[in-house]
Amino acid sequence: MVSARKAMVVLLALGGIPLAAGAAEGGQWHVGVSGGTLGISPEVGYRFGSHTGLRLNGGFLDFDRSEEIDDIDYDGTLKLNSVGLMADFYPFGGSFRLSVGARSNGNKVNLVATPTGSIEIGDETYTAAEAGTLIHLYGKREPRDGRKMGHINRLFPKC
Repeated sequence: MVSARKAMVVLLALGGIPLAAGAAEGGQWHVGVSGGTLGISPEVGYRFGSHTGLRLNGGFLDFDRSEEIDDIDYDGTLKLNSVGLMADFYPFGGSFRLSVGARSNGNKVNLVATPTGSIEIGDETYTAAEAGTLIHLYGKREPRDGRKMGHINRLFPKC
């Protein structure tokens, strides 16, 4: 299977075809940048005539950051890896368009917070080692069928 990154490189290369070649057949190529909730990404498109077109865009970015704030070590990774294909309809023949399409969203975020000292939760103090398992009891006086009395949170080290 072709990776999203390879597909974007090929399509951006196709966008380099001279505009005159597309115009000779009644169409028009365009290359640009798009932006949205998935980030900023390069875009290549072809407008077949005054009312229809296709666009492809994708975003690729890896970002890592580690920082200590208030005795907690934060280690974060952001990986943007998405590609989208849209069919455009220009009902008035101008720049206003209605689009339908599909997107492959391989974006990932990973954030790990590790305490470096003691932690206070409510009136209780926990060591960094104890913070991996926390028991929360709801303070109910007696058990009943279907009643939840509390829960246990267990954090495991990153593998």
